[in-house]
Amino acid sequence: MCSSLHFCHGSSGLAQMYRAMYDDTLNFKYYEAYHYWINETCNYIDKEIDGENMAPSNPTSLLEGWVGAGLVLAEYITEGDCKTKWAQMLLLS
Repeated sequence: MCSSLHFCHGSSGLAQMYRAMYDDTLNFKYYEAYHYWINETCNYIDKEIDGENMAPSNPTSLLEGWVGAGLVLAEYITEGDCKTKWAQMLLLS
């Protein structure tokens, strides 16, 4: 069960995994799942801002903070045109 936005065990990591699977296979089901988990990530962000979800203990962590989620959302906003290719570092691209 996914209950946070964080990259390691949360919705943003799931979104990025589905994006990588879509990029490799062009299977539209993966693309739909990617968008679902992006939406869930945005919902978790709203809940953290509203104080409904507990903020991460280390917000600057790539895996368990807002940084990883931010990278996933930056790639989403730029429609995959992110020039940094940061996902390769995590073997997800």
